[in-house]
Amino acid sequence: LYVNPSFLKLWGYDSIDEVIGMKASMLLKKSGKNETACDNLLSAGGMQGEMIALRKDNTVFDVETSASEIYSQMNKHLGMIAAFQDITERKLAEEKLKKYSEDLQKSNSSKDKFFSIISHDLRNPFNSLLGFSELLANNIEDLTEDEIKESAKSLHRTATNLFNLL
Repeated sequence: LYVNPSFLKLWGYDSIDEVIGMKASMLLKKSGKNETACDNLLSAGGMQGEMIALRKDNTVFDVETSASEIYSQMNKHLGMIAAFQDITERKLAEEKLKKYSEDLQKSNSSKDKFFSIISHDLRNPFNSLLGFSELLANNIEDLTEDEIKESAKSLHRTATNLFNLL
């Protein structure tokens, strides 16, 4: 029955006359999401939610809809009143955010795997260092000079390998 100039601009129509008498379903892209939303509108007497809209030039855009049916005092159906907001930019931002989140999860997973590998690879050289240093620290009085030299060489080799690994 009536649309305001903002509606015309949003849907790409030039005049109210192009829209008056048009069924609301002509403004929506045929999709399961929209059909479900329209069914909910009819069964509940009103609706709030997101839909896929169709402009005059057949381009599609995301729209947030708030609609209610209007009845007379005698409970006669008079029509519907609706408000729409173009949420295309918000939907694009949500998609970007979703992709960034997925990328971040992949990066964190890769980082965790990398640290797990590094931890595993460092454990053996450190065990060798700890073992040789414990042997020297606890038994130095009982070891011969040659055994001390051999242990010191092993410590040095292990430390050098660990340094190169890092």
